Amino acid sequence: MSMALSPMGLLLLLCAPLLGYYAYRRYREYRRNTENHLDHYYFLAATAVSAAFLFYGLPGVLAPGQSDLVVVGAVAATGLNAFGFSHFFMAALYGYLPRAGFVVGKHLLYLTVIGIVAALLITPPQSFVDARGVIHWRFTTLTSFAMFSLIGAAFLLNITLILKNMARLRKFSFRNAAALVATFLATGIGGGYLYLGDDADLLLGASALLALGVAVIFIASVIGALRPPSAAGPGDAREIIS
Repeated sequence: MSMALSPMGLLLLLCAPLLGYYAYRRYREYRRNTENHLDHYYFLAATAVSAAFLFYGLPGVLAPGQSDLVVVGAVAATGLNAFGFSHFFMAALYGYLPRAGFVVGKHLLYLTVIGIVAALLITPPQSFVDARGVIHWRFTTLTSFAMFSLIGAAFLLNITLILKNMARLRKFSFRNAAALVATFLATGIGGGYLYLGDDADLLLGASALLALGVAVIFIASVIGALRPPSAAGPGDAREIIS
């Protein structure tokens, strides 16, 4: 029996080019100023997570009845997500820690990524697409907790860093900072539930919230690209959103 196209898979696929554009903008800014380490970490993070969306969404769209392919896609995507969110985490640590502390934190994050990938390979998820086209990931408790903790910590640190600098941002940067915070909140809540939950309706809702958050950062990036360039100091929201 053929299965319907997965609407959840389509939502996740939509996120890939939208976040990919944000990654491209970060790459452009980093090439313009290679001393801007925030752009470097955000570029690596957004590129990896954008690729992860492809692996999460494609099996549900192209072969929803092939659970093995859905599992392979989930394993590959979660490995990419772990790498990506570790770099979102690094971007925040770079703003908080002295160099020595940052180097230690960076290596601990890489060890965390290796541990998550090992757990995925040893005990892969029991993923499948149901009759409504909803993708149930069903990760192990260890993988779910590790990913949720990594995502939550990375986003909370980034939001705190942005809010800490909010008072000194210009009006334009203030709007962009607000957009970035909204993206972190929406994708953190929506994406976090995909690792923890299994209710079909909530999975669809979480996917829509996740896509909305990615759309916000995409629109803000497009608007930023249309604005004339201006100088931005370290920590300015324009560095990581235009």
